[in-house]
Amino acid sequence: MIDTLPRVRFHRRRKQVNEESTVLKTQRLELSPGLGADATLKVREDLRGSTKTNQLATPINAFTQRSLLDKVWSNMHEHGLRETVEVSAMWITERLLSSTVRRHSRVPLSVLAGSAKSVSLCAEEMAQTYLISIGAKIALSQIKSEFESLSAELAVRYEHQELPYPGYYAVEQGSSLLLYALVRSLRPKIMLETGVANGHSSFFILNAMRASDYGMLHSTDCSIEVGSLLADKDREKWRLHVLDLHNLKKSFREVLKDLPPLDLFLHDSDHTNAWQSFELQAALKRLAPGGIVASDDCDSCYAFLDVCRSAGLQPAFLVERSKVFGLACTPPLSAG
Repeated sequence: MIDTLPRVRFHRRRKQVNEESTVLKTQRLELSPGLGADATLKVREDLRGSTKTNQLATPINAFTQRSLLDKVWSNMHEHGLRETVEVSAMWITERLLSSTVRRHSRVPLSVLAGSAKSVSLCAEEMAQTYLISIGAKIALSQIKSEFESLSAELAVRYEHQELPYPGYYAVEQGSSLLLYALVRSLRPKIMLETGVANGHSSFFILNAMRASDYGMLHSTDCSIEVGSLLADKDREKWRLHVLDLHNLKKSFREVLKDLPPLDLFLHDSDHTNAWQSFELQAALKRLAPGGIVASDDCDSCYAFLDVCRSAGLQPAFLVERSKVFGLACTPPLSAG
């Protein structure tokens, strides 16, 4: 009869280690500033789920005192050939392809929270924090009133138009409010957004500029057939730049080169890691001191986090039902 006691003890210890690690990570996140109770709960669930995928890698990772061959032999003796081969294959694959897998993976909420200045579930709270930080003269109540009227107008346009792009391309309601509040209070002279589609975010940006009677929105897309939601009055402060499909990077650089320094940049086009990284890095070089870089779908890949980290910026995130909106402020021009 095969003795199963060593296997039982081993798996109990492995489960205990993973649970202790999860508790420690969760405690650290609960102490993070700006992370609400609901967000902490989501992070805790995310961390608990992640332990399932980490359990198989644990036996191979801890060979500080024994050589690799000794550890493999020990695993074969204790757990059999099949499990040892599976765990070893996972360990090797993880190390050979970890960077590739990461580039094509969605970002867990726990990772966003661990890298962020703040994480919020409420657009109004996030907008209010920003208005206070810049000493804005306009009140959030006025911004909300304007936004609600514009939202009602936009809803009518959705009802009476057949739009070429799916509705999920648009930023969500909370992100729309935050974006409107940013433009309304910051009053950017030059703003660049990438990805227009039906023109949902463009509508709120342009109407914030109209309300302030200041600023110009430049947008890039791969087609001229975009912005169906925009009326003629909305287009007064708008210029669309259509990129060359055969040389997207070159044409995007040319758009940036011809523009003055950007006060606000919004990425909402191709959310693959390679293209988002390219856009953000290129835009940061053209951002004015104290300017803001923002992105919808920040959880679609690691690009926004990685670019902010390499630039020394601390992002703030708004977590919505299906997307995460992020922004980061660059340092203002020093008085010296």
